[in-house]
Amino acid sequence: SFGLYIWGSYFANETVAPPKPCDLNTGSCTVPMSQGRSVTLEIDPKIILKNEPISVNVRLKNTSVEKVYLLVFAAEQKNISSKSIALVAKSPDIYSAKVIFPVIPGEEPSQWIMMVQIKKGQEVLSVPFRFTPVT
Repeated sequence: SFGLYIWGSYFANETVAPPKPCDLNTGSCTVPMSQGRSVTLEIDPKIILKNEPISVNVRLKNTSVEKVYLLVFAAEQKNISSKSIALVAKSPDIYSAKVIFPVIPGEEPSQWIMMVQIKKGQEVLSVPFRFTPVT
């Protein structure tokens, strides 16, 4: 999508997508990477409702970081996104935040992306997770 193209072109040294579709409404989603590393995204509540806050947890395996951020944006619309949200470290490998989706005038997009951005020094790794909110 356009959003992933722009994100990958300007903000990430590397973008790693989930190997298969994953439904955040039913459970956590894990993206395996090289060298035994992985990024897992989970939400609470499990059902993503529009205009309701959710807790987002990112669990890292074998990955050292300085900061972890989250950006939520509409998959089909290039100009609709949230601010970059800094996740708070709960432990060296678990980061979390509360998120409310951006308000969209007019027609709501059917697909959204939660982009986890992991920074260490000058390196930036972006991991997109697609999902569909429940109306």
